[in-house]
Amino acid sequence: TWVVTPGDGKPELVTVCFDSLDDAITEVVVTHERIACPRLHDSHQAGWDGCLDGLASYVEEAAV
Repeated sequence: TWVVTPGDGKPELVTVCFDSLDDAITEVVVTHERIACPRLHDSHQAGWDGCLDGLASYVEEAAV
């Protein structure tokens, strides 16, 4: 679960799945549910995009 502000009701739910597509490619899918409002959705989207971009950069650099 994910709590942005404690006491604001039901926690958000984050699920991260890693699926091996072949020997060299892994697909990462982040599902973030129970987001209270559109503003938070947009903020979380930007945050997850940054995290996944950073992960991709790390993996690409480590492979060199």
